[in-house]
Amino acid sequence: ADGTHLFAIHKADSRLIVFDLTQTIPARVQEIMVGLEPITVRQRTGNELWVVNHLSDSISILDWVTGQITATLLVGDEPSDVVFAGNPQRAFVCVSQENLVRIYDPTDLTAPPVEVPLTQNDPWALAVSPDGQSVFVSALNSGNDTTVISAFDVDDAGGPPPPNPPMDPDLPQPPRVGLIVQDESGVWRDEVGGDWSAYAGYHLYDHDVIRLDAATGSILQSYSGVGTTLFGLAVHPVDGRLYVTNQEALNRTRFEPNLRARFVQNRISVIDPGTGTVVATHLNPHIDYDNPAGTPGERALSLSIPTAVAIASDGSAVYVAAFGSSKVAVLDQFGTVQHRIPVGDGPCGLALDEARDRLYVLRRIPGRIDMVDLTDDSVTSLGMGYDPTPPVIHTGRRVFYDGVNSSAHGDLSCASCHVFGDMDHLAWDLGDPQGQFVEGQSQAHAGFHPMKGPMMTQPLKGLADTAPFHWRGDRPALSDFNPAFVSLMGRDQELSPTEFSDLESFLFSLVYMPNPNRNLDGSLPNPPAGPNATNGHQLFLTGKLVDGGGDCVECHENPSGAKPLIIPFVLLPGDQDFTVPQLRNEYDKVGFDDTAPWTLRGVGYTHDGTEDDLDTFFDSRDFTFHDQQERDDVEAFLLAFDSGTHSGVGAQWTMDGTNEAAGIVRVQTLAAVADLGEIGLVAKGRDTSGDVRGWAYMGGAWQSDRASEPAWTLQDLLNLAGDGRDVTFTGVYAGWENRLGIDRDQDGYLDRDELDAGSDPGNPFSVPNPADAPEPTLTAGSMRLEPLWPNPAVRAARAAFDLPENAPVSVTAYDIAGRQVRSLENGATMPGGRHELSWDLTDDTGREVASGLYFVVVRSGDETRTRRLVVRR
Repeated sequence: ADGTHLFAIHKADSRLIVFDLTQTIPARVQEIMVGLEPITVRQRTGNELWVVNHLSDSISILDWVTGQITATLLVGDEPSDVVFAGNPQRAFVCVSQENLVRIYDPTDLTAPPVEVPLTQNDPWALAVSPDGQSVFVSALNSGNDTTVISAFDVDDAGGPPPPNPPMDPDLPQPPRVGLIVQDESGVWRDEVGGDWSAYAGYHLYDHDVIRLDAATGSILQSYSGVGTTLFGLAVHPVDGRLYVTNQEALNRTRFEPNLRARFVQNRISVIDPGTGTVVATHLNPHIDYDNPAGTPGERALSLSIPTAVAIASDGSAVYVAAFGSSKVAVLDQFGTVQHRIPVGDGPCGLALDEARDRLYVLRRIPGRIDMVDLTDDSVTSLGMGYDPTPPVIHTGRRVFYDGVNSSAHGDLSCASCHVFGDMDHLAWDLGDPQGQFVEGQSQAHAGFHPMKGPMMTQPLKGLADTAPFHWRGDRPALSDFNPAFVSLMGRDQELSPTEFSDLESFLFSLVYMPNPNRNLDGSLPNPPAGPNATNGHQLFLTGKLVDGGGDCVECHENPSGAKPLIIPFVLLPGDQDFTVPQLRNEYDKVGFDDTAPWTLRGVGYTHDGTEDDLDTFFDSRDFTFHDQQERDDVEAFLLAFDSGTHSGVGAQWTMDGTNEAAGIVRVQTLAAVADLGEIGLVAKGRDTSGDVRGWAYMGGAWQSDRASEPAWTLQDLLNLAGDGRDVTFTGVYAGWENRLGIDRDQDGYLDRDELDAGSDPGNPFSVPNPADAPEPTLTAGSMRLEPLWPNPAVRAARAAFDLPENAPVSVTAYDIAGRQVRSLENGATMPGGRHELSWDLTDDTGREVASGLYFVVVRSGDETRTRRLVVRR
């Protein structure tokens, strides 16, 4: 890099943003669409950047000067990072869901990559040694050498240690439960030191960080004891020490009262790669854990969810982004906090500009960059362009991650265990010996005892239509988790109804990644031999595999596999009632083998993780398989269970004029899936005039980003490819094709039309006809109407507006001819503040409106605000 430009990822808008740093206030000079959920950008040469697209399973290789995508490399499931090392230079790509690194020759992308399997769970971050001879890989969900002894083994051994605090004598006999143990120098010990090695004949690799030879890709060394959840990784530029930001989970400790406000520590670990020595430093040594209530001063200093890390060129200062604390911590080279710099919400990326005494901080809530002047820690916030995220999602995301608001000491949040809204791949015993017993639904049900035993952290994705929640179904609604902010997080009171409503909105927006075990068209694999998911699906539906002649689907209903049913304990192994869980992430639980001497994970399937694989689960239940083939087939189906996100979402292909034969079937498959409404499909490239263009697939034809142009065909787009005019096709979520293809800011004006007219397609307040748009800057006391979302809308649209004071309001939808279509609010007086309304896209008679352009008008007093809405049927 020449130090004149900054490259930043705008995840929410699927774009790479380029800033010119030679200006007093850095200005955006390029905004290039890449793949879905871009999370990493690295510069290989002067003009060439590699952008890692986590959802698209790809890397976008582009020329940032021209803004052209030159190649799209399909690298595997959920890539997370890329670095360049070795001589000749090679590209090392971290493929998190496949637990491996793929090594590419960047000068010949057609050459097969070298694959390096890793004994890691979700390898995540990469770094290169100062001499360029080693590449280091850290694992996101690395674990902490814990596993669970089954309830039956614990019972055989005479039971768990006595509870502390003692059990309330008025409680009934507790159920038999498992016990979390931790490997201490080869011995499995419980929280009081009891030896359980006789019941666990395996050990965990715990390879938190692995060192690769940059020349050969071979594994040279591994480092353990670094942390449980590892986020950022950086190398000291002088002496080569590794700095790893991480969380350490204290899940061996039993019971919620003992874990209250202290279940995770936020740390940085420093590794000497030569000696293998690991020194972990607590980033919050100021916390007084003997005062469970905490103090405002304590919370103000705390650092939560340490993510990105950057190191000064002389190694004298280490910068750490605290995602859950809205701070950047400045550490010395030993990991001791020297001071803290307040920044905006959700800091997740760092770039040092030592020539200008600046630190650039990428923020996620919302997508912005904070420019820190390191001479006085002053902050200037830089916009990243259009952010399509609804405001309520930003607000809810803040509640989810914010340690200061969530916890007594300011260091914990929901995300401390539900990492990025997912699992931490650990079991926790959050029972309470002094808690209350809840009677069962009937005499056949055991009821809910407060000493419930170890339970796996569950993802918070795909929650719609999966109530009741938690393993036992003891939370009828998400709001029933609100007491945990007091009993577990240590707050003095629950979240307010507004805060929890915002949190719910965010959580219900989370979805799973596409299942990598399904075909691109969404179908199940149907191989001629071996495990067959297609046959497994049929057995799941009609195979009568449940003892007594029942079918799996009778409980595990489609589409999620969940059912609002609490099964009595008498029908299950063990002593507790359980609900029917969803099955959308079974593929993400593999890696535990309790028959091997060494295994990757210490937990697997069922509520406490003690079943190491699905075949073992089948053994422990009364299933009636006829042979091993049927077992293998059903297991294959469960590992390919529909995640709720179509396999075509994120899928890409770049046509360059030479690879049409290799990619045409892929593109045609995506178009066929889009015709079914399962996904959207867009294309990006340049036309024969050299203009940057976009297209959205609209059922057999392609709408360009110039409204006056006739529809394009696929062949028209293929004819463009070549001579530096590569065309990149991307499958997107259904309904996103307009925004990502032709109308980025959803203002009703197409992107190229805006560029031709001199307006900004990434700013809904900038349109070709300024008189037709809201003022970009509103005076104090003005009413504000936010962009409608989603836009285009298929089933419903939401309008959010702010009132400066109490006032009567009318909200009306009109068609393009100016005729009233629907009155959404008719003069009712509303209090000052933010309001949201939903339009179900029906008219005043209850009939669905047709596809087309509509206007939503909000009037209050003498003020009127208008937004455009595209409806697609």
